[in-house]
Amino acid sequence: MAMKRLATNGTLGAIGEIVDNSLQYSSTDVNIEVAFVQSDERIEHLIISDNGYGISNEIIDKCLWFGAGENFGAKKGIGKFGIGLPFACCSQSAYYEVISWQNKGQYKRVYRRHADWGMNDLIDDAPHELVSKTDLSEMIQIVCKQLLIKDTGTIVVWNDCDNLDYKKGKTLVSHLERDLSRLYRFYIDNGANIALNIYNKSSKDSFARLRLDDENSRKLQFFDPLFLRESPLTTGHFSGPTSDPWFEGVTRTFEFKEHKFEITASLAKEEVQKPEGNKSRGGKTPLGKLYERNMYISLVRANRELRMSHFGFFESQSDPRARWWKVEVKFEPISDEILGVNSNKTDASHFKYIDKKHRDPENDSNELMYNLGLEVKGAISEMMLLIKERGKVKPGGVRCTKAGCSGLVVEGTCDSCSMVYENCPKCSTLLNSDGSCNSCLWITPRICPVHRAEYTKDGYCPSCGPVKEDLTSEEKEDIKSILRSYPRFEKATDEELEALFKWFVSSGKRHFLLFAENPVDDSQLFLPKSLPKKSFNLVIVNTSHNFYKNIIYKVQQALLEQGETEMQSALDAIIMLFISWSKLELNLSVEGGVEYHAVKDFRSDIGREVQRILDRY
Repeated sequence: MAMKRLATNGTLGAIGEIVDNSLQYSSTDVNIEVAFVQSDERIEHLIISDNGYGISNEIIDKCLWFGAGENFGAKKGIGKFGIGLPFACCSQSAYYEVISWQNKGQYKRVYRRHADWGMNDLIDDAPHELVSKTDLSEMIQIVCKQLLIKDTGTIVVWNDCDNLDYKKGKTLVSHLERDLSRLYRFYIDNGANIALNIYNKSSKDSFARLRLDDENSRKLQFFDPLFLRESPLTTGHFSGPTSDPWFEGVTRTFEFKEHKFEITASLAKEEVQKPEGNKSRGGKTPLGKLYERNMYISLVRANRELRMSHFGFFESQSDPRARWWKVEVKFEPISDEILGVNSNKTDASHFKYIDKKHRDPENDSNELMYNLGLEVKGAISEMMLLIKERGKVKPGGVRCTKAGCSGLVVEGTCDSCSMVYENCPKCSTLLNSDGSCNSCLWITPRICPVHRAEYTKDGYCPSCGPVKEDLTSEEKEDIKSILRSYPRFEKATDEELEALFKWFVSSGKRHFLLFAENPVDDSQLFLPKSLPKKSFNLVIVNTSHNFYKNIIYKVQQALLEQGETEMQSALDAIIMLFISWSKLELNLSVEGGVEYHAVKDFRSDIGREVQRILDRY
């Protein structure tokens, strides 16, 4: 009974264990039905059946025992550890049964009811019993009516399900359809038929009028998460494959001793990533969202997906552009041990990126993943470079002001009408020689952080008032020195920076924030620079810091690609946090003393601590 409390991969993983058995012990065109029997839209029972070869007398007597499978140590096929069936059953139900036959009409049945055993009792299942069709429950006779007349088959029943991920059949089927279509894509493509059917009871106590819910039932259809082949999920959004193979010949083979791997990589077509050039975001489309739900690396064992994850091969998990590349790595069970495949076949603990610093040639798992990682990591890095080069709109991009044009001005040129701008169409600041705008790099809060008041139409806080004095020569040189220590401004001319200073004053605002790389110290989260005489507050957030990479950047990109209100609110909150902290330092710097230095030191300490913590993720 304690096994019921162990962590599982949920209802998806439990159903997967039974489907694995159905596929392994059947012909390629097997018919598998996962039936959800519900009353008042709540699932009560779950039945998984197939027309496979059936279970022998010797095996069915111990099929509910943990570790009693006949494939332990197998080097091919899906099954291996002998715990899938009992583990799946007890994780979802406290009363389950298995009916199987290898000759027509000769049904063998075993069952386990947890209520029959105490918490510390040693479970001793009775041998199978031979039953007739009429001995089976009314529910099984109705749901499996067509299967029961076949020569062979197996039925697994979970009665009174008490641990399903979702209670409603419609909801559970919609989630399972997406994931199971991907997990079993190779089997479906090879002829396997897998149906997810919902049956509704008209009476809580009777199955006599049990009816199939055709509208919400589903037959699994082939889905390729690499998008190299068209599937029903992509049809309607795009004609034909939506990605291109990255490797010449599509698949690349990698071998290590007796272990063989097949690596396939794909990159979304440019018209998928940018359906209308820079005027549109592919991530906002239904197809782009489908790419997002199937991100990173698909690890496939014996033609069945084990897990989809980044596995440490891609550091910037917050980067939504990663949706456009895909990698698939296939292997056989002979490599289970070296990859650390777990007993319920949901993960491989040794399959992870190993860099040169952590390489150990004496450890086979480590050496395998180091060399395999060179192939996988190299492909990912190259694909990401191309994705970035496709011209993603930068944070400074603004709308073209030419009548009738809705293009975006990026680096001084409209991406639609090609109109060239000398001054930024958004803030009128003189553009740099490369067409970028220094002013638009800076972000200002949408309300005054001092008085919590909205800005006037002229851009200043009613309480603070407009900035009336220009920056002094000394203040300008001080800021120039700081800015030119950052790569973004190291080549900026005096004229370009003067235009920036003019904008600082003319904007009417007093608090400005910039995201820029700190080449000296990547543990410094942000740097505040204050001009007490002007009550100016400049904050430079370090884009090399893990907090920016893992959190802020994700918010920025989601806002750019999807324009979500929640993302704007999140970004505003982050900006206000930094500016409020900087304002505190500004006030304390006027007074000087112990408190100012304590806050300054704490800022450095917390930056290093956050960097260290996020290094683990």
